[in-house]
Amino acid sequence: MENQGKNLELNGAIDIIRAAADRANSASFLYHDFIHADENSIINTESGPLPSLAHLIRNSILSKNSKICELLHVNDAQPYYEGGHYNKRDLISKNDITYIALKKFESTNFDQDLREKNLSLFEITSNDQLNKLAFTGSSSDINIDVNDNIATLSDWLENAAPTIILDRATTSWAGIKSKHPDDDLADNLNQLFNDKKNVVVDTPIYVNKSIIASLDRQLIIGTSAGLLLAGKSMQNSPILNITGNRSTIKDLSFDNPHMVASTQGGRQGAISISADNVTVINCNAWKMLHAFSTASNGEWFNTKFMYCNAFECIGVGAGPEDDGTSNFGEDRGDAFSTWGSTGYMIGCYAQMMNGQDGRIAFHAEGLPKSHTRSTPNSEADFIISNCMAEGSFRRHFVFEGVDRGIINSCISRGGATWWSMAISQSKNIHISSIVINHDRNQNETQGASWTPRRAAIAMMNWSQSITFSDMTVVLSANNQDRALTSIEQSLRTSGPDGHENTVIQNSIFSREGDRNQQNDSTYQGLDIRALNQPKLVNLKLNNFNTAIYALHTKKGFYSSNIEINNSDNGYLIKGHRERGKQNYVISGGIIRNTRNCIQADFASTVSINDLLIINQDATSIIDINRADNITIHGVNSSIGEKTHLFIDGKNDGIRPASITFLEGNICLQHNFKMSVAHLADINHNVNHKNKHPGLFIFCDNNLIYYPEGSTPGDTWRAINGERITPN
Repeated sequence: MENQGKNLELNGAIDIIRAAADRANSASFLYHDFIHADENSIINTESGPLPSLAHLIRNSILSKNSKICELLHVNDAQPYYEGGHYNKRDLISKNDITYIALKKFESTNFDQDLREKNLSLFEITSNDQLNKLAFTGSSSDINIDVNDNIATLSDWLENAAPTIILDRATTSWAGIKSKHPDDDLADNLNQLFNDKKNVVVDTPIYVNKSIIASLDRQLIIGTSAGLLLAGKSMQNSPILNITGNRSTIKDLSFDNPHMVASTQGGRQGAISISADNVTVINCNAWKMLHAFSTASNGEWFNTKFMYCNAFECIGVGAGPEDDGTSNFGEDRGDAFSTWGSTGYMIGCYAQMMNGQDGRIAFHAEGLPKSHTRSTPNSEADFIISNCMAEGSFRRHFVFEGVDRGIINSCISRGGATWWSMAISQSKNIHISSIVINHDRNQNETQGASWTPRRAAIAMMNWSQSITFSDMTVVLSANNQDRALTSIEQSLRTSGPDGHENTVIQNSIFSREGDRNQQNDSTYQGLDIRALNQPKLVNLKLNNFNTAIYALHTKKGFYSSNIEINNSDNGYLIKGHRERGKQNYVISGGIIRNTRNCIQADFASTVSINDLLIINQDATSIIDINRADNITIHGVNSSIGEKTHLFIDGKNDGIRPASITFLEGNICLQHNFKMSVAHLADINHNVNHKNKHPGLFIFCDNNLIYYPEGSTPGDTWRAINGERITPN
């Protein structure tokens, strides 16, 4: 009977242990090894090694007092120092001896910390010590002897089993699972997040207030069955608010099935970050107003959004039939946004739900100086890379108030209702390897009250040192938007003068469809009116009413190797009296099937050289008015074609004094003749600029002259031997 009683007692203990093991197996990936490994196995955990359950049972039943070999710890021990902050189960090194923190504490004095049992030697030499560390991390005595009372053992296993895997738990183990949309399990989930650094969300959970993840270095992981859902009262709150530094959120999914949102107050969303060094990776969100963002209450440093998706985003704007009476939609509605200091958006996707009016797909912005928290690299260092946006966001990719930023290898798939890309009040920005499909429907008027000058790319207010490179920009056939527009802030009293040091290079800008259907003057390629002496290099522009539009530009522009095809106007240049005359340089390139190749009005200098004009359909024109200095050299046309030159409305007569050089041009048609009196005037431009042997000038006496030297006083000689000496 005695043996039978012991067997029954043993069987009861084993049943209890098996029940605990079943619970543990559902709570963590490591439980499987803990339960199923043999009695000789050691399982590595994040805080140290752990024997298998079989090992624990064997030693408990067969050899209660047997010694277990000293265990090697996995994590590097951190040094002990007074005033240090330590978490429960941290390994601590002092004098080459390893200790373990028995609870969360702030160190004061090493001897005192030992007396207060804040820490203990990390040497596992007995079964009881191993039990205490593995199951509870507690310094209180716990006896797992099978001869103890069965009820006591059952109660211990019930309460202690979840902590077998140190600081890790799943929502299914914790019983946090919504069965109805009206369930609000926010308090339950908040309690779990406050207790565990490593949480696995493996159940659907509705919440009606934000979940706060406040622990530093917290790891939150989702599974295919895990989903956090916004309840009906979440119109002003994010589902998950990260306030713990160095946290990671991975593989987690969010949904807003009721599409709750608000036009004022807090912003509905999936994740909001108010902490430094936070990484969000491989997460998904559906129907969010403000999907993934850092909070704008401080310059939160080094935020990373990587390989995340924002599907079916929503907005609060008036929509595609905006009549201009609504101002909503410009302070919320971003798929991804980072504020203030150092952010990354890499490999992410943003999509706007059909019919919705959202703000920005990918948004990086510096904060005003009035914010409460700054970092050493304030308003600087943002990267948007390998991302894709589509749908009716007002803007797809945006830098605003940013110093040092990169946007590269991104695609705007279509649907942007203001700008596919916008750069505002930023400096030291490099944008490259971008593909834009700008296909806005002309009947859509999202944000009409803001009267945006719509374009594929917008440069707003002011900027410094912006480079656009290796882009392909395509506008749909009936889209009247510009390929690029530049807008200057008129009320600014300091800072850069418009947009300084802009480079646009190695790119293609095209409009689909037939040029002849595009009679509206807004069918423009590059609207560079607010750019301060930009540099345009190696560009191709196709099918625009006006390929390059320079209205009242600051300090002119420099262009090199530009190819313009099928336009009504190639270069349309208009100076501004109040800003003074500017310099315009057009060097190299091709203008094809374009009637008004170059039109320039009110300029200091117009320099055109090495330009090929091919016009199969009509006679082309170069028309320059009110310019102080005109140099035209190396303008060639195909054989039999003509390009007519007009200066101040004339095509013949005495060559205007503004022309400083007009030689070496093939098929450039005009009847200007140099006055013999000008050759004789030693102060005339003809004797000071580009004078060299080999230069031939046709004069009003119908003779051709060439200079015998390069100085102003050198003699001009006619083909018939007649000489004119300047004096």
